[in-house]
Formats: sequence, C-alpha cells, structure tokens
Amino acid sequence: MSISNQLIVTLRERAADPERRTDANRMKARGFMGVISRLLVKSTRPRGRPPGPVSEANIGRAEGELGFALPDDLRQLYLEVADGGFGPDRGLYRLKDLVAKHREFTGEPIGPRGQKWPAHLLPITGDEWDVHSIDRKTGKIVYWDVEEIDEGWKKSFQETSPSLEEWLGKWAEKLPTRKRKRGERRYHASQFTDEDYDRWFADNPEYARRFAVFSMTPEERRAMGLPDEGWESKVWEGYTGGYPKPWIKKKD
Repeated sequence: MSISNQLIVTLRERAADPERRTDANRMKARGFMGVISRLLVKSTRPRGRPPGPVSEANIGRAEGELGFALPDDLRQLYLEVADGGFGPDRGLYRLKDLVAKHREFTGEPIGPRGQKWPAHLLPITGDEWDVHSIDRKTGKIVYWDVEEIDEGWKKSFQETSPSLEEWLGKWAEKLPTRKRKRGERRYHASQFTDEDYDRWFADNPEYARRFAVFSMTPEERRAMGLPDEGWESKVWEGYTGGYPKPWIKKKD
C-alpha cells in the first residue's frame, strides 16, 4: 500500500512549516498548568528546517536492526517526505528513534502480568507510554494508552484508523489553530483532485520533473548521476519555484 502523491505533497508542505509541522502548537490548557504546558510545548516544538528524507541505505540499516521490513507506506514517508518530525501529536519518530522505541517495548515484557508487546505493532509516534503504532499485518493504526491497562491488556489497544494514509490525511486536512489578522478571511483545507494536480504540474514543469524522480528506480537515478544516499536532497537542490498549496478560501 502506498501514499497518494497529493497527500505526499501536502505532508511535505506541512513538514516544512514549524508552525504546522506537528500538533505541538495546538495543545491548550488554562491556569497555572496552562502556563507550564505552554512552556513545555515551546521547548519541544520543532524549529528551523525539518530533517530531510532518509536514503534507502538508512532504511536498510533500520530494517536490519528491527529484524523486519518497514510497511511500504511508512517507508515511503521516510523516503519522500522527511525523517520524522511531522504529523499528529509531536510527529512521527525519526528513524533512529523508531528503532529505539521498538527495542524498548520489545526488550522485555511491559504488560502488568508479564504480557509481551504485540510483535506486529510498530510504534511510530507518541510520548513515553502513550503511542500510536502501525499494525504490520493489516496496516491499521492502533493507539495504546497505558492508563487503560486497568481495564485489561487487550482493551488498552484501540484501533484509530484503518490505514496510515487515512490517519495522516485527516490530520493534514486540519488547519492549525492560530490568531486571525484583522480582515483576514477564513480558510479550510481541501485536498487537490487529480485534475487539479495535472493542471498544476502542467503549469510548473520544473517541479513536475523533479517530483517524477521519486518514482524512479535506483538504477534510473544512478543514470542521472544521482548518488544512492542523499539523492532526495539533491533532487530539490537549487529549486526556487513554488509548491502545490491545497488551501482554498471559505466565505465568511
């Protein structure tokens, strides 16, 4: 299963924007705890440029440590968007952190009665004990809340989405909370249709040419003179054009 091109473009755009990269700046609370939470969020909010996409070699090393292949759609995100740091909550783990979290959860039984972490669940984002995982068997997204363990080990795992694409798609459609400027119109997110992208690519051939490299085989990229590692950043090197922006105005 793979992520659609239009969602990849939207995720790249959000990943490049520190204010919209994750949900960290949307966490709210009132009173004293609100002040504390805002300080904590400010200190952990991603800043500057996002980490670039990883290489096939990076993926291979991670899979060697994990002992299994990454799901195709998750692999695509690391190769085509960024090395984590974007998405719901505080964003997807960086590849090295994903490996470390899997090792932590599977190194020894963590259930209240010595239950082992389900081998088919790969944690992809979350805090220390509240994580979202991808089910390597079905592709579903499963949320594990340690506070629900009292209700039973199995009940502490809840499916939240049938696929990684749907889960990220719903997140990407939400416009992060921010103050509106005087006289500014409201906006809401809207995915481009395939026809919209066809028109945009036709009007922006340089972007379309570079974007097409991501669907090429390693052999085809080598023929273009691109390296096996770090080719993703080389593709966009020197690009000064625009990016598709799936935001449309909403009448007040």
